[in-house]
Amino acid sequence: MFRAPGAPAAPTHSPATPTPSQLTLTDVTKRYADHTVLEGVRLTVRPGEKAGVIGDNGSGKSTLLRLMAGQERPDSGTVTVFAPGGTGHLAQTLDLPDSARVGDAVDLALAELRALERRIHAAGAALDGADPDAYDAYAALVSRFEARGGYGADRRVDVALRHLGERTGLDRARRLGTLSGGQRSRLALAATLASAPELLLLDEPTNDLDDEAVAWLEEREREHAEWRAEVARQSRLAESHIGRLGAIPRKLPRGFSGAGAFRARSRAHGAQSRIRGARERLLRLTENPAPAPPEPLRFTASIRGTEGAAPAGVGRAAGVVDRAVEVVGLRVPGRVVLDSLYVPAGGRLLVTGPNGAGKSTLLRVLAGELAAVEGLVRRPERVGVLRQTVATPSGADASRSLLAAFGEQRADELLALGLFRAEDLRRPVGALSAGQRRRLELARLVTRPYDLLLLDEPTNHLSPGLVEDLEAALAGYTGTLIVVSHDRRLRAGFRGPVLELVPQPRPGS
Repeated sequence: MFRAPGAPAAPTHSPATPTPSQLTLTDVTKRYADHTVLEGVRLTVRPGEKAGVIGDNGSGKSTLLRLMAGQERPDSGTVTVFAPGGTGHLAQTLDLPDSARVGDAVDLALAELRALERRIHAAGAALDGADPDAYDAYAALVSRFEARGGYGADRRVDVALRHLGERTGLDRARRLGTLSGGQRSRLALAATLASAPELLLLDEPTNDLDDEAVAWLEEREREHAEWRAEVARQSRLAESHIGRLGAIPRKLPRGFSGAGAFRARSRAHGAQSRIRGARERLLRLTENPAPAPPEPLRFTASIRGTEGAAPAGVGRAAGVVDRAVEVVGLRVPGRVVLDSLYVPAGGRLLVTGPNGAGKSTLLRVLAGELAAVEGLVRRPERVGVLRQTVATPSGADASRSLLAAFGEQRADELLALGLFRAEDLRRPVGALSAGQRRRLELARLVTRPYDLLLLDEPTNHLSPGLVEDLEAALAGYTGTLIVVSHDRRLRAGFRGPVLELVPQPRPGS
């Protein structure tokens, strides 16, 4: 059963003045075919509160947020959302085709504001000769739109993008297929924040963000939380005064002989009610125990290099293949410039830098996927790549089972990695979470020998436990390893040289 880790206990205010729930899930169950993702989930979040949802990949975290956002419906139970100021939902991946444009992504995130704006135009067009009620309704719509800063929403998208690392913004007509994975993530986050919703649902919001962008996001979330907390506090004050006024008896109780005795009887009656309620809740809990969570998956594989590579720091010898990485005079205009780079066979390199500095571009050049305009690039023959973006399958690829995507005759090999359970093997790839699809890519990578591994944001979409297992496996890898990462924890524990890239001027700027 899911709960909100760290959520404060229910306040002890009088039942006559309850704090309204911002979000309530009651006995929510969600299944996909014969696979149960969520079962009997109960959760309450009040205005101003923050709740975190943690769990293994595929445990239903993203499904839970889609239910909260109203994008899916539970098979049983209820989801109640009270957010007059709108709901903003940031998914792990931008669910639009490569042919869609930046403006389509912005419109998707601002859909509530766009719909409200259309209602305003329609109501305004019908005002000629209308009755006073129509004018009042029009004014109410405009007031709601202005309260969310609707007129400045598009400008806020561009402002947020600059804070998140897009120095020149993004042309609304640009196709999404031309954006990097990081750019797509930052676009979705910027547009979601720009919608200024009352309720924010963020799924892995820090993926692909550099330190400066993460710090800005944390500050933005803090300000939003403080605003919501103040709104909730003022609402409670107003409700408490109303409750106190309503609690004043119009007539004294018959036989009333003193205020003290009256208060004593009230307190005793309330205590007995609370005791009875606690006993009833305890009985329900003991009769309907929540099942113990499954043991978390553990990544147990060792990552193989190829035989015959020269150890780190050792030059080429007879019969030994030189598997070093060397770059001289590399130039990709507007994306990356690198005078020289040398990583010996078996060496390690961490590539860092702000968003837009060309980190993913460098890995694409090293992988042979992108040609440099100028420069020499030398790399080993066998190169394995873990890309920044988790591909969203479509068509036949989405309907294939997990095992078919990995290899029908390799079930034992896949299960031995500790990345999936046996019941997962026949699930369609399209039904897997982003984290599970990331695990599939990792499984493909670690079951083949490579001279060079290029890992672009390898901790994205992975659970903390799996990240630790992956780091341990990489420590035993004998080949050459180059990692791009914004992950603070991974960078702090990295043992090896660090290359920090800086953004390059865009062509024509």
